[in-house]
Order: sequence, then structure tokens, then C-alpha cells
Amino acid sequence: MGITIAIVVLLLMIGLVWLGRSKGKKWEAVLVQKASHSSEAEEQYELLKKNSLRCRLRSADGFGSGAVEGSGQKTVRLEVHHEDVPKARELLEQYAKEVRTGLRF
Repeated sequence: MGITIAIVVLLLMIGLVWLGRSKGKKWEAVLVQKASHSSEAEEQYELLKKNSLRCRLRSADGFGSGAVEGSGQKTVRLEVHHEDVPKARELLEQYAKEVRTGLRF
């Protein structure tokens, strides 16, 4: 009986750890920029939203996670839901080509 309870508790603990880890991996950063150059990130965010992709803009103060190596610079992260990442990368590649060729102003 005691071994059964120990196994059940162990399995519950493993399940909780797994849930905690998988929960944090739902979003993937596809772009990290200095906040002073955030207009490009905002434009790309609008492009992804217009195409019905789940995305969000996050800012960091430069001292926490997502910061540029302790620089103290504020950064902006464009994050996309992990299921939408392939489509987002495709759209962002197309966006970058249009910017380079001057088709997008």
C-alpha cells in the first residue's frame, strides 16, 4: 500500500513538472530588437495579426530574460504561438524580401 502511494505521488510530481515545462513553450520568439527600433517589430506584428496568426509583442528592460546580454537596453520580442511559427517565418521572409527590394515602404 505504501509503495503504491509513493508511486502515485511520484507520477503526480512528474506530471506537474511536465505540464509546467510544456506550458512555457507555447510561444517562440521570432524577432528580438532594441526598443528604439520597435517600429519594425510592430509592423511585423501587424502583418502576422492580419494573417490570423497568434502572436504578441513583449518588452524587457534589459536586465531580465530576453535582454541583450545584460546590456541594460530595453528590447522588444515578437513571439508567435508554436503552432504558427512555420507560417510566421514564411510571412516574415516574404516581408524581408519586400523591404530589401523596395516593394514595401
